[in-house]
Amino acid sequence: MESEQIRILKIILIVSVIMAVIGAIFYLIYSFSLFWQRFAFGITITLLSIILVLALATILYLWIRNFLLKKELNQCKNRLSQVNHELNKCESRLKQENHE
Repeated sequence: MESEQIRILKIILIVSVIMAVIGAIFYLIYSFSLFWQRFAFGITITLLSIILVLALATILYLWIRNFLLKKELNQCKNRLSQVNHELNKCESRLKQENHE
């Protein structure tokens, strides 16, 4: 009787150890997959953040460049109107000299 109980106890012990090992393996696989998910998520967020910062820097650069080009264009327009005015003065003076 005792040997049969010891045999059943050994079987229960072996089955519980096997179940514990299988549970530990599943837990390790699950935690390992969670680790890699977090790792991939971190890399993805980092890359997206870098792309966002680069896009913002590019937008800011282009906006400043556009602003400076508009300012330079206005200066060139003013200078061109001054030169045009001077040219008209010279032409009118030349016509007066030719008529005299």
